[in-house]
Amino acid sequence: MRTSSRHHHGEGSPEKRAMDVVCFTVAGAEYGIDVGSVLGVNPLMDITPLPGAPGHVRGIVNVRGRVMPVVGLSERFGVDESDDGSKRRIVVTRTGNGLAGIVVDAVTRVISTTDDDIEPPPVDVIGTGYLSGVAQVEDAMVMLVDPDAVTGIEDLRINPADCGGGDEGGTTQN
Repeated sequence: MRTSSRHHHGEGSPEKRAMDVVCFTVAGAEYGIDVGSVLGVNPLMDITPLPGAPGHVRGIVNVRGRVMPVVGLSERFGVDESDDGSKRRIVVTRTGNGLAGIVVDAVTRVISTTDDDIEPPPVDVIGTGYLSGVAQVEDAMVMLVDPDAVTGIEDLRINPADCGGGDEGGTTQN
């Protein structure tokens, strides 16, 4: 997780790491991603399907000249999308294998939190392999998504020539 600032609280007390989190919903539950991993939030756009891609990979999009895979969190989590598609967004995030888009039902807010408010995800619970932690914010819990784990795109390599053409398709960072 990115450290957005450091606070020092007296002699001998540990430093707290502050973190801003972009929050979003999927099937009514609130999730978040460290703002340091988020490059942008875009309205849902046409997604070009990829033949033979895993079920959670909806396809590819071209965002500002960069071709990237797009993952549906509803498919990844095995839940239904909200009925209101007008709020659906693609959160563009950095992963260890380049950029990826994540389709969410709605982006809701940006929160600030510290290490003290974040617990590790529960062990051996279905779905927690996609989480980096759980933040207690006010009276709610926000599940923090691990972009690398949730996208699962490490085996997908996107070649712009496979996406209908040369230079206008862009490239991904690998």
